[in-house]
Amino acid sequence: MHCWIREGTMTKAPETLDQLFTARKPKMTKVKIAATMHACYRNAKELYEEAQMLLEHGRAARGFGLCVLSLEELAKIPLLANAIYLKRGNNIAWSKFWKAFSSHRLKQNTWSVYGKRMFAGTCRERFYKHSWSAKLPALEKMKQLSFYVDFVGTHPMQPNILYGHLKALCDLAVKMAEDRLEAFRPLHSTSARSKNVVAMLSHIKITGASKAEWQEMFVRSVAELTDL
Repeated sequence: MHCWIREGTMTKAPETLDQLFTARKPKMTKVKIAATMHACYRNAKELYEEAQMLLEHGRAARGFGLCVLSLEELAKIPLLANAIYLKRGNNIAWSKFWKAFSSHRLKQNTWSVYGKRMFAGTCRERFYKHSWSAKLPALEKMKQLSFYVDFVGTHPMQPNILYGHLKALCDLAVKMAEDRLEAFRPLHSTSARSKNVVAMLSHIKITGASKAEWQEMFVRSVAELTDL
């Protein structure tokens, strides 16, 4: 049985698990990039919805952890946007892209910077207001503590007991995921919208543009897309 592929996305499980672990990372076409953006958005939304279910049943630790995973999945979308400009023959660039795509810390750190300056002073600024402060414990460490028993001092600590005392951090993770999902909803909630985003980004010329000009073009294009 072969995998079913629809619009660049696998819709049926592979015949063997070996296919998941032996497949080569592709040099992605624009069609594949758009399909992956939409798949990441859908998966991030599902993770957030499952986090809400857990939180409603008092499972604060796992709810927090799933919100972090939702944020990590959403952070793949800006990385995929960068892939639009990679040359298919540039093996080094593609290798760096896939390394970043798999880096938990890089994806977590994305939400400390992405959107804050680019959308400052626009109606989209509110989606990036809440972020994980550098003064807080590392987000990756807090994610690990939400799933596994660890020691606090000399005593073992169960995740749900720990997170029962960390409501403010749980609320922050929920708000961050909620806001970013809403920011990306007009752009990636359907495959057609993700295709429009890729088409728009493909027509933005980077060569010769200053950082300020690139930012202005990007913000203007995003505003046009969200009005569709």
